[in-house]
Amino acid sequence: MTQNHKISLIMIVKNEESHLAACLESAKDCVDEIVIVDTGSADATLTIARSYTDRIYFYPWNEDFSAARNFALDRADGDWILSLDADEELVFPGGDPGEALHNLAARDERVEAYLLPLENSTSAYEINRFHVLRFFRHHARYRYIGKIHEQITVSAPGVTGISTAPVISHKLLSGRDRNRKRGRNLLILQNSLRQEPDNYFLHYYLGVEWLMLAQPQRALPFLQGAYEHLSDDHLLFRAPAFRYLILALQALGRLDEGICLCQEAARRYPEFTDVFYLGGILLEEKQYYVPAAAWFTAALECGEPPALFSHLKGAGSFLARYHLGHCQTLVGQESDALRSYEQALRDNPRYHYPIYALVQLLIKADGAASALSQLLERKLLLIAHPESGRINPALPLAAADCFFVSGHPDLALLCLVEGFPHPSQPESSPEATSVAPGPEVLFCQARYTLFSGNVRSGLESLEALDTNNPYAAQIRIYRTIAHLLLGQFPPAKAQTSALWRDPATRPQAYLLHLILQLMEKGFAGQDTLFNLPGAKIRGVDLWPLCLNLLNEAGCFLPVPAETTLISRYVRSLEHLAGNLTPGGYPKLRQFYRHKAETIKNGCETRFGKVESR
Repeated sequence: MTQNHKISLIMIVKNEESHLAACLESAKDCVDEIVIVDTGSADATLTIARSYTDRIYFYPWNEDFSAARNFALDRADGDWILSLDADEELVFPGGDPGEALHNLAARDERVEAYLLPLENSTSAYEINRFHVLRFFRHHARYRYIGKIHEQITVSAPGVTGISTAPVISHKLLSGRDRNRKRGRNLLILQNSLRQEPDNYFLHYYLGVEWLMLAQPQRALPFLQGAYEHLSDDHLLFRAPAFRYLILALQALGRLDEGICLCQEAARRYPEFTDVFYLGGILLEEKQYYVPAAAWFTAALECGEPPALFSHLKGAGSFLARYHLGHCQTLVGQESDALRSYEQALRDNPRYHYPIYALVQLLIKADGAASALSQLLERKLLLIAHPESGRINPALPLAAADCFFVSGHPDLALLCLVEGFPHPSQPESSPEATSVAPGPEVLFCQARYTLFSGNVRSGLESLEALDTNNPYAAQIRIYRTIAHLLLGQFPPAKAQTSALWRDPATRPQAYLLHLILQLMEKGFAGQDTLFNLPGAKIRGVDLWPLCLNLLNEAGCFLPVPAETTLISRYVRSLEHLAGNLTPGGYPKLRQFYRHKAETIKNGCETRFGKVESR
């Protein structure tokens, strides 16, 4: 390791046992010392810290993050400082972490600080990228300021550099942890604002906290103030203030104001990808699909924006393509939409939502069998992520769900067979790595087998599944249905009893018990079955549950030997649907009219209207 520049990692921590080890593991090979300041942990944080460093200090918490950071700074011996939080990790795209920061420190002797990219995950698919000053020379003139969201300020021109690596990955916390931290942050920010009412950095942070707490009406004035008063000299804050301001206006339904702001920002910042993406979103919500498509196309042309602009990853690629495809679909450009959806999947196979729209368009254009053939021919269920090389299991699962709800459980099953190839089958590419079927896949395979007409094989598959997995309740429900369809009433009773023992599945258990009674004993003399006040169990209305089963029953592809029992099962559901709620039979007729209208509209869309004579 290069020793020309000694690098110190400094951290302040409190009760971070669930994150700290991953953070330190990611950074230990690229720093020379680790300095940890604890502000009052009551868990295993210190035990974990001691396994990485003996430079551990204690600081009494006084609601001042800068004071704690500066305390850590004073105990560091390095020439350069790296600052991380416990819920962050360093990621080194395509490189060895060992020399990364040392090479960066030695790159340019004029540079005294570097902005590093920080990726903040707010959901499984939404990753916001900012640049933050976290790597700087250890010098007395660099001290943290601000009681919260503390910063190092570098005022001299030309001494701040921008690096693309390493990336600081901020981990997605649980909702409880996020809200706890936001509540703490709000108190400190509000106290600070009382002392500095014209500090628009505080306005920005307060706006973000309120917006993340789903309070856009409280966030809006703070974000408006930050965007209006922060100049381009503070683009690292003004750019995200714009993004959050648009999101607040969208949440409040003030779309026209947001569109006007986007138009102004597009003229001022033509390279800021997110302006065009957000403008497209607002226009799409207004149902102005043609101009929305133009804005999404502009976002795609921008691609990745310059580093000083905060950026929602995908705003210039897969997210813009997905929304572009949606707009193209709604204006009748279905061939273009198919290309947009497919490219969105290839841009980011982890973002599986385009597969739903793509499958529906393919079914509409050429029928279900042809749609599946095209998916398999283009290997759209087996797209490997360019970085990990792994296939996203959500792709075949989503495609299978589309085929199932369109009445093709046999094709849904084929999606899973092809999407999770046996080890003896070739992969989609030499670099691709398939994923072993997990509990959800195995459950869906058994369910689709049941609905494909092979009830006995479906039951065998369901019985082979471990009922201690996350899908235990659904497994028991479909085991019961399989027994009913095979006329095996005693084991069906045993399954309903098992469901009844679980308070969470008692409504389903009672409904299946009613179906069992009707199938076993017929409809005559069964009026007493419906003497249930409001037809509810544990506050759950049975009628919608019955209707869901009836809707799903339309997906059965029965084999001739089992047609009679399937018909009896469906008639039992219809009888229940007509009796479990006031006006049940008129509602049932309305349900069937809606299904018939949907089928008619689908046929007319595909084949054209048939003129009546």
